[in-house]
Amino acid sequence: MRIAVYGGSFNPPHRAHALVASWLVSSGTVEQVWLVPVFQHAFEGVHGKALAPYAQRIVWCTAMAEELGDRVVVSEVESRLPAPSYTIDTLQHLSTSHPEHRFRLVVGADILSQTTGWKSWDKIVEDHPPIVVGRSGYSPGVGVSEGV
Repeated sequence: MRIAVYGGSFNPPHRAHALVASWLVSSGTVEQVWLVPVFQHAFEGVHGKALAPYAQRIVWCTAMAEELGDRVVVSEVESRLPAPSYTIDTLQHLSTSHPEHRFRLVVGADILSQTTGWKSWDKIVEDHPPIVVGRSGYSPGVGVSEGV
């Protein structure tokens, strides 16, 4: 199955998150979307953003997923991995744990300029081709798939 891994702080999840998840499945881009709230952000403290408790963010994401239907689910995988959470580690863990699925990463176009600071971004692009969600004022980037 083709699965979009849609990670983030979801602090809290909002309409734009719901729209992206809904578009991913309704467009046929993927068969499921797994919402993956970050357990401990790799850049925590860098952006000056305090996160609500993980359990609360899971509750919020679960409520949103229920409204979107059974093709959008919440994964607590990052709570079982070493902290801080690095996207490549989460994707590799999911791929190893679920070899029957093909995972792709969902990112906003606004994030692309920050990926030079990500652990193993090239490996992410190679093994889990990103689906880039357009954002006003941002280029979709080169070498990645453009979404909405």
